[in-house]
Amino acid sequence: MWPDFSFPDYGLKAKLSTEWDETLGHLNYRLTLMPSDDANSEEFFDRLSVAQHGLGEAQATLNVYDKRHFVIQDSENYLNLFTTILDSSGKRQRATYQGKLFLTRDQYAAITEWNLTVSGLPPLNRSTAKASRPQKQSNGGQSSSKVGTKTLEQRDAIQTVHNAEEGDDTASGYDIAANAIDTSAGRSFAIYKQGEQTTAIAYWSAGATFHYKCDENSLCLLTQDNSSVVLHARLRR
Repeated sequence: MWPDFSFPDYGLKAKLSTEWDETLGHLNYRLTLMPSDDANSEEFFDRLSVAQHGLGEAQATLNVYDKRHFVIQDSENYLNLFTTILDSSGKRQRATYQGKLFLTRDQYAAITEWNLTVSGLPPLNRSTAKASRPQKQSNGGQSSSKVGTKTLEQRDAIQTVHNAEEGDDTASGYDIAANAIDTSAGRSFAIYKQGEQTTAIAYWSAGATFHYKCDENSLCLLTQDNSSVVLHARLRR
């Protein structure tokens, strides 16, 4: 279990637990989101529900760092994939998501810090910013004053809102950790709906040409002329 994060703007507390899978060679992780104050519990989950029904753009991006504050890997976790857990009386307690980071054993051993970037969740106070970044926490539970400014700027570049666009492109690669189709034109489409990753991998395997249509929030529909299947994705770059 790693040190917790608090997001005052959202009335949110985040927890991370990890477990290395020696057999399969990847890191299993669980992200847990919960209200930071029991008094605002229902209001928090109401806001979370609004974000989860917002077409998939709301997300909690996990970043893991080494001791030099370099990003080892990150993972975009869409809030509509989090499962809300109830207590015995039916009261909402927390929302959880389980994922994997595909790392080497040495990369896993090098992790000393983690960070979370939240976007798309309505804030506790509507006048506050839409996204909040806490200070990174070290494995010893101490706040780090050496936040990697360049790294955060890189994250901003990835999450910049794009103009609406439409066109055709060809799959040239697949980023397993991000569940993203990379294209010959330099685009990257992160698949955010469960059950669609297999089709996305098939796009890459076949070097498929597909049509994309993205709105101003970078949410896209990917289609092929010879198929009725639609992929739901977020344009990352």
